[in-house]
Parts: sequence; C-alpha cells; structure tokens
Amino acid sequence: MSRAQTKVLVIEDDREVAGLIVEELVDRGYDVSVAYDGQEGWSTIVATEPDLVLSDLIMPVMSGLDILERLTAEATRFRATRFIFLTGLSNRESQLRAMQLGADDLIIKPIDFDLLHTMISARLAGVARTAV
Repeated sequence: MSRAQTKVLVIEDDREVAGLIVEELVDRGYDVSVAYDGQEGWSTIVATEPDLVLSDLIMPVMSGLDILERLTAEATRFRATRFIFLTGLSNRESQLRAMQLGADDLIIKPIDFDLLHTMISARLAGVARTAV
C-alpha cells in the first residue's frame, strides 16, 4: 500500500498540535483526517475506516483508551486498523494500560516526526493487533 492510499486519522484535542501532525503527515504523502475529541474520533473511524489511528491518550468526551477499547471490541471490522497513542504523559500505568488494550505503539510528546513516521511505516507493514 503506498502512502498516498494510506488513510490516517489524527485524534488530538489540542488544535495546534493536531495541525502540526496533519501538516507533517500530509507532507509525507498520507491521506489525513482529523478529529478534535474522542467522540468525533470514534465517529470518524466508523465512517472512514482509516488504516491507522494516531490518538491522544487523554481527551474530552471520550479518551483514547475508550476509543481503543471500542475498536478492540469490534475486532472483526477493525482488525487491520493500526492504533498509535500520542501522549504527554510519561506515566507508566497509562502506557501499560494502552498496551494491554492492544495499542500498536505509543509516542511521547513532543513528537519526533522521524520516529513517528518510522512507527507508522512499521505498523502498516503488517504488525497485527489481537483482542485481549
């Protein structure tokens, strides 16, 4: 799958951060959508079925953990959807919970875009997530 065909959804409540991420990913050739809270993000996942979701961990309305929990519960439909968390938290408990729920990866803010691009490429190359 070429990047131009790869649909990435960015769910980030900080609009400035979301804008930087979207700009970076578009510049790297991805087809990018954006949502600014968890509920909007979930609705966008259902409507567009992105290849990869890049989600903030802590957001209003619905957290990134809540989104991933729902995604995993509907594992058949979203089995191929990759999920990477963005977080400002260096809290080990949150990281462990994210991985227990089936996150494909987690990146700590401020974002190293070369590292993020490498994570996205690796996850899209076929690393599977299974229901817990």
